[in-house]
Amino acid sequence: ARLTVRDCHFSGSTGAALRAQSASSVVVHGCKFEGCAGIDVQDVSCRDALIQQSTFKDGGTSRLSALCCRASSTTVSDCDFQAVMDGISAFGSTCALFRNSIQGAGIGISVKDVSKATVQDNVI
Repeated sequence: ARLTVRDCHFSGSTGAALRAQSASSVVVHGCKFEGCAGIDVQDVSCRDALIQQSTFKDGGTSRLSALCCRASSTTVSDCDFQAVMDGISAFGSTCALFRNSIQGAGIGISVKDVSKATVQDNVI
């Protein structure tokens, strides 16, 4: 099953505002996450995750990454991360990170395998 979330505003959660489980594919577009951890895709059976044009601001009390993804393929583009614990944690097989801005994070980007990561035009 595909989980698609568009143009939503999440705020004030102590953990992940959006946790995707049992989804074969995840698409998040144009969402705002404020005062919370953001997105957590824990299911390693998820084939792909696409996160675009979303804002992650003020991680609140959460100790989690703003975006933690274990999908086989993760693509994050045109997103803005401000004052979060950690920015992007992509722990699947491959990831592509394009045109993201990450400011005020403990760790900007973490990937599982550098040889299978494409990171271009990001500002950290």
